Amino acid sequence: MSEPDLPRRLGRLGWLVFGAAFFVRFVHVAALHHAPVGDLVMGDGAVYVAWARRLAAGDWLGDSVFYQAPLYPYLLGVVQTVFGESVTAVRVVQSALGSLGCVLIAGAGCRLVSRRAGLVAGLLLALYPPAVFFDGLVQKAALASVLVCLVLRLVAELVHAPGRLSAFGLGAASGLLALTRENALVVVAALGLWLVVRWRRRAVVPLLLTVTGLALVLLPVALRNLAVGGELHLTTSQFGPNLYIGNNASADGTYRPLLAGRDNALVEQQDAVDLAQDALGRELTPGEVSAFWTERALDDVAADPARWATLLLRKLSLAFNDAEVVDAEDIATYADWSPVLAVLLPVLGMGVLLPLAVLGVVLCRRRAALAPLLVVVAAYTSTLLLFYVFARYRYPLVPPLVLLAAAGLDGLPALRPGTPGRVGLRWAAALVLVPAAAWWSHRPLVDVEGQRATMLYNLGVKLAERGERLEAVDLYRDALALSPDYAQARNNLGQVLLALGRHEEAVAELTEAVRREPAYTRAWVNLGAAHGAAGDDTRAAAAYGEALELDPTLAEAWSNLGLVWLRTDRPKRARTCLRRAVSLAPGMLSAWLPLAATHERLGEWDEALEAYEVVLRTVPDDAAALGG
Repeated sequence: MSEPDLPRRLGRLGWLVFGAAFFVRFVHVAALHHAPVGDLVMGDGAVYVAWARRLAAGDWLGDSVFYQAPLYPYLLGVVQTVFGESVTAVRVVQSALGSLGCVLIAGAGCRLVSRRAGLVAGLLLALYPPAVFFDGLVQKAALASVLVCLVLRLVAELVHAPGRLSAFGLGAASGLLALTRENALVVVAALGLWLVVRWRRRAVVPLLLTVTGLALVLLPVALRNLAVGGELHLTTSQFGPNLYIGNNASADGTYRPLLAGRDNALVEQQDAVDLAQDALGRELTPGEVSAFWTERALDDVAADPARWATLLLRKLSLAFNDAEVVDAEDIATYADWSPVLAVLLPVLGMGVLLPLAVLGVVLCRRRAALAPLLVVVAAYTSTLLLFYVFARYRYPLVPPLVLLAAAGLDGLPALRPGTPGRVGLRWAAALVLVPAAAWWSHRPLVDVEGQRATMLYNLGVKLAERGERLEAVDLYRDALALSPDYAQARNNLGQVLLALGRHEEAVAELTEAVRREPAYTRAWVNLGAAHGAAGDDTRAAAAYGEALELDPTLAEAWSNLGLVWLRTDRPKRARTCLRRAVSLAPGMLSAWLPLAATHERLGEWDEALEAYEVVLRTVPDDAAALGG
């Protein structure tokens, strides 16, 4: 294809790819509109939506150092400003972005390999089930994907010539990617090294322009962090907690919350801060919190290097395994509602993409074209090994793998058994390496039924929050049928049963939850409440005692235990517990009111008056808070 013909030919191919990609995504989004998840947002998505709501209300600057990457919430803020809080609108916008990403990857394939490879790459990404899935979620994976595709499209131009505009665009696009996925900074550094190796002396100006584009995007964010938070962070301050989660002594390569049962993104940041401050006994800045967890992670690595090496190998396997490691939402469960996923998921996944990518490495004759793709894959994979693996965290690997796979499919016609020379050697290599990659990626590393249980649990949480308790009970029971050891599901099931007045069932489920996970403080507190509601104050007090043995700072447990002692006519014990509760949580009205009643019962009128004054200062117009 001659250079003058390239833009025109790519234009026709681009419209074809965009149309196919958007059609598939539109069908998927339309199916989800009528599914149980139609208007629900789960996991980190709930944090992003709340953040976007503040942005749409006018708070575009914020008041603290970014803890999570900001670009996607700001995109949501714009979408909410234009379309309102519509999950379907977000999905449609992301479908358009995902389709644009397919066009960009098709263009990269045309420049790097051939027009046929470009078409194959675009259609592969258009039909890749996780790509369709993530474009339909309120998650930043959709934005990260299109930015990776843009980076690869610009890299494809730089393979042929060290153009200044492409180099500047690469820096700017990489900066935007870093504001969506912080670990992308490693990829930027690796691509800079590739530029130097590729163009040597001619790389000086493109490299400077790349750095300039990167700086123009990241410096305003760094200065904003300095202005509102007093610390200079290029992107965010969550490096340390993530490093610890991925490398501590009990890490398994996936996400595990810092506190058992606290895997809600809404509390993750606060837990990291609270635990660090409790350990050091003082207030910490975001940078100090990150440094605390970094040191803890490095200590665990140094304590057992052999364990850590094994953990790295497991992360590497998870990064390229056919199973998608679930965060909050499970692609296999979504396939129950989406005909697109139901058709595509069984036939196309990482277990197919990886062997095809290996085939591309073996067959592609344009080795210089593959080099930057391999650099991106290697650099990004190293960041997964440094932290931990989720399906959406590894998703940025898909676009470069798609290009490698397209190169492999493009080279297949040249392969024939018995072909002499180099082609024959490639045939032999393909016969060995491609099946090996397929075997490696299909090894069973993930509890698939457990992941479906996680999805059902998360859906149950959202329905319970909306007041659809009976539906939530069914979902929790379905989750437990798949994963009987799922203590969180039992805890939440017990909570909902308690709210429905089914006290004996609640006690049974919560008792089983703490039996299976004895350190689960939230379940112990809920078990105490269930025993109390069932009229068994002795067991209620014992359950609260177990919770406080695990966490003496749990104000709710102190307050509830005080209520037990008050009900059983032990006012002095009640006073001790309730005072402890309000010392830990000064704004806890549910402790101040019974504390005032306890003081009255003990004839401590001045103390009772002081307690009631606290309540009046907190809710001066709420007569109901004072019992009328």
